[in-house]
Amino acid sequence: MGETGEGQAKDGIAALGEVLIPAINRVQDAFAAAGGLTFQLDLPQVAVVGSQSSGKSSVLESLVGRDFLPRGPDICTRRPLVLQLVHSAKGDEYGEFLHLPGETFTKFTKIRDEIEAETNRGAGSGKSISNVPIRLKIVSPHVLTMTLVDLPGITRVPVGNQPKDIEQRIRSMIMEYIKHQSCVILAVSPANVDLANSDALTLAKEVDPDGSRTIGVLTKLDIMDRGTNAVAALENKVVPLMLGYIGVVNRCQADINAGRDIRSAREAERKFFVQSEEYSSVAQVCGTINLAQRLNEILVRHIHKILPRLKRQIEFAREENFHKLQSLGDWSQSDSKSAQGALLLKMLTEYSQFFANHLDGQDGNLPANEVAGGARIRHIFQNIFVKELQGVDPSVTLTDKEIQTAIVNCSGIRGSLLMPEIPFQLLVRRLIENLLEPCLQCARFVCEEMIHIARRCEPERMGMLPNLQNNLRSAVQSYIEDCLTPTEEMVSNLVNCELAHINTSHPDFIGGSQAIATVLDHKKGLVEQSKKKFEDESQSLRQSLSTPFKMNPHEQSESLNSEQKKRKQDGEGTARDRQSGWIASIFGGTNKGNTESIYLQEPPKVLRVSETKNEQEELEVAVTRLLVSSYFGIVSKTLQDMVPKVVVHFMVNAVKSGLQKRLVQLLYKEDLFASLTKEHSDVATKREKCQKTLKFLHVAAHTLDSIPKVLDQSSSSGARSSSARRSSRRVSPKRNRSEYAGSENSHPNIKSPPEAPASERRKSSSGPLGRGLASVIGR
Repeated sequence: MGETGEGQAKDGIAALGEVLIPAINRVQDAFAAAGGLTFQLDLPQVAVVGSQSSGKSSVLESLVGRDFLPRGPDICTRRPLVLQLVHSAKGDEYGEFLHLPGETFTKFTKIRDEIEAETNRGAGSGKSISNVPIRLKIVSPHVLTMTLVDLPGITRVPVGNQPKDIEQRIRSMIMEYIKHQSCVILAVSPANVDLANSDALTLAKEVDPDGSRTIGVLTKLDIMDRGTNAVAALENKVVPLMLGYIGVVNRCQADINAGRDIRSAREAERKFFVQSEEYSSVAQVCGTINLAQRLNEILVRHIHKILPRLKRQIEFAREENFHKLQSLGDWSQSDSKSAQGALLLKMLTEYSQFFANHLDGQDGNLPANEVAGGARIRHIFQNIFVKELQGVDPSVTLTDKEIQTAIVNCSGIRGSLLMPEIPFQLLVRRLIENLLEPCLQCARFVCEEMIHIARRCEPERMGMLPNLQNNLRSAVQSYIEDCLTPTEEMVSNLVNCELAHINTSHPDFIGGSQAIATVLDHKKGLVEQSKKKFEDESQSLRQSLSTPFKMNPHEQSESLNSEQKKRKQDGEGTARDRQSGWIASIFGGTNKGNTESIYLQEPPKVLRVSETKNEQEELEVAVTRLLVSSYFGIVSKTLQDMVPKVVVHFMVNAVKSGLQKRLVQLLYKEDLFASLTKEHSDVATKREKCQKTLKFLHVAAHTLDSIPKVLDQSSSSGARSSSARRSSRRVSPKRNRSEYAGSENSHPNIKSPPEAPASERRKSSSGPLGRGLASVIGR
C-alpha cells in the first residue's frame, strides 16, 4: 500500500473513530450519571495498568499534552479515573467532570485540584483507595479521540492508613476492569526493570493469555544502565504481544520541578529516538504521537468488532427489564377505590384460574426437572396409598395362634362341631378397622399437597403486596382444610359401611365350601408330595444297602443271633409297657403307691392355646385364614378405588370450583382495598430503578443504532475533505513506508495484509471513509 493508501486508511480510521468513540462515550456517560442501575454495560475502553511509579501518569499527561494529574512520592491515583479524550477541530480546550454537570474547566491546574478533592471525598484524605470512578472529559485539538481508564498503581507494602491487604485490593480493582473482553489493556512497564517481572504484564496475562488485546508501553528508556537497551523488547522478542510495544520517554522529576512543559518534552523525546543509534531500527514505532495513533486505531477496531455483540446485549437487557417491570406492576397507592378493587378482583381471578390449571396439568410454567402440580396428588394415590394397601397381606399379619385363639374364644362353652363363622367375621373386622387410618392419612396428604401447590401458584408480584399475600394464603389454607372435614367424614363412612355388613355373598368371595375344598386339596397335595419324597428316600436307602460286602460265617452268625436277641428283649419290654400303661390308666397305676386323696391342678392365670394342633384344628385355622384373606382383598380393592374418588370429589374438585368465590367473599371488600393493594416498602424503589435502567437502555440502543446513519452521512463530507487534502498533497513515489510513523502496518513485527486486486480496489474507492472502513475490517 502506497502513501495514498496509508493516508486513506488513516483518514478512514480517524473518521470512524470520530463517530464510534463519542457514541460509546455518550452511552457510558448516560449509565454513569444514572447510578444505581440494575444493569451494567461492558463498554469498550483502554485500561492503563502499571506498578506504582512506573510512569503511568506521565504517559497520560503526554497523551493529553497538559499537566492535570496529581503527583507525589506516595500513591496518587486512589480512584479509577475514566478519561475521555475528544479531538476538537475548532481548537477548543477544556475539561468537564461528570459529577459537576455544566461546569467547564479551562485551567488544567483547576482540573488537578478537583481530581484531588473528589478523590478525598470518595476515598478519604489518607492513602486508602476506592473503586468508585471519577469521570473526566477533556476536549482539545491536541488529542485523538479515545477513552482511557487510569487505575491505581500496583503496590506491595501498605503505607500510612492503608489496609494490610492493599495489594490484593488494588489487584481486584484492576481485574474488575481488564477481565472483560471489551477492555483493551495498556500495560505500562519501566524499561530499566526486567520485562519478565513486569506487574502489568503479569496481570494482563491472567485475563489475556494470548496477548490479543494487550499493548505494551516501555517507559524510562533514557535512564537505562549504560550498555543496555530495550530494542529486543520493542521488537516484540522478549514477552510477545499481538499488538506489540511502543517506547516513550517522559519528563523526569527534575523537568517537572523546573516547569518544563510537555510540548518541549515531546520534542526532546523525538530527538532521543531520531538521534539514538540503538533505537534507530524501532524509532518508527516509538514516541507519544505514535502511541496516541496506535491507541486510537486499536480502540476503533475493537469497538467496531464488538459493536454487534454490544447491540445484542443491550437488546436482551431491554427485553429482560421490560418483563421485570411488568412483573413489578404499575399500580400505586394513590389510585381510586375502583381501580384498587379492579386490580384486586383481577389478581384473585387470575390466581384461582392459575391454581386450577396447575392441578389439571395445563400450566405452561410447570418445571421440567421435577413432578409438580396435580401429578403429585396422583403420585400420592397410586404410589403411596394404593401401593401401601396392596402390600398388606393378612396371611402374614395374622398368625396361627391368633386365628386359633379366635376360633376357641368364639366357640364358648359349647365348642363347635362344624366350621365356625364368627371367628372369620371377628378377624375380618379387625383388619378392616386397621385400614381406616391409612385412608384418612391419604386425605391429609392431599390436603397438605394442595396447600403447597397453592403457595407455588402465587404470582411473583404477589410478594410485592404483603398484606394481600398473607390474607390470600390464610384464606386458601382455611378453605382447603374446610374441605378436608367432609372428605374425612366420607372416608370414615366408607370404612364403616364395610364394617357394617360382611357380604359373604360377594361374587369374588371364595366361600366356605370352596375354601374347605381348597385347603383339603392343598393338604392332599402336600401328603402326596411327602409320600413321593419318602418313597424316593427309601429307594435311595435300599440301593445303598444292596451294596455287597464280605463277612465270614462265624461273624455273620453272631450278628444274626445278637439281632434276634435284641428284638426279643425290645418286644418283651414293649409288651410290659403296654400292659402297665392301660392297667395303670384304670387302676391308678402301680408305681405311685396308694394315695388317700386326689388334687386337681389349678388353671393358669393366662391361658393360651396349645402349640400343637390336631387335624381338625389345623383344618379350621387354614380355612379361616383363606376366608379372611379373600374377603380382606375385596375390601382393600374397594377402598383403593373409592378413597381417591372421595378425595378428588370432596376436596380437589370442590376447591377448584369454589376457590374464586370463597376468595371474593373473604377479600373483596371495599374497606380492605387500600390495605390489600399496599405495596411492599422496596417495590417502588425496584420499579423506579427498573424504569430508569430501561430508559437508559433505550437511549443506548438508539445511540448505537444511529451509528450507521452517521457514517453514511459523514461519508460524503469525508470524501470531499479527503479529496481536498489529496489535491494539496504532493507525494513522491520514491518515498517508502518507514517515513509514515504511527501506522499499524509500519510496526516491524505486525505483518500487513496482502494487497487486494485492482478490480476490488476500484470497487472500494467510494470515498476515504468507505476505503478506511474496508481497511480497518480487512486488518
